[in-house]
Amino acid sequence: MYRLLGATLLAASVSIAQADTIKIFVSEQAQNTQIQTPVHGQHMETVRQNYGSPQQMKGPVGNPPISVWSYDQFTVYFERDKVIRTVVHHKPTQ
Repeated sequence: MYRLLGATLLAASVSIAQADTIKIFVSEQAQNTQIQTPVHGQHMETVRQNYGSPQQMKGPVGNPPISVWSYDQFTVYFERDKVIRTVVHHKPTQ
């Protein structure tokens, strides 16, 4: 009897893992558009050589130092002097 009670309490105390599902809408136009962007790990100078000078530069700020370079079609995030993320700008549809 005690084993049954113990097993029941144990089963009741075990939490069930749950995950959220995030859905992101990507328009057909965005899926068909391929923009060449800097890749993770690329050096700042390589980005400047391949894409020219950015329209706007921010940083470095924080520790580790993060810099942001904005171009017409994308924004590049650097940690120290290496690319950590590139975000493509999505223009609103009319």
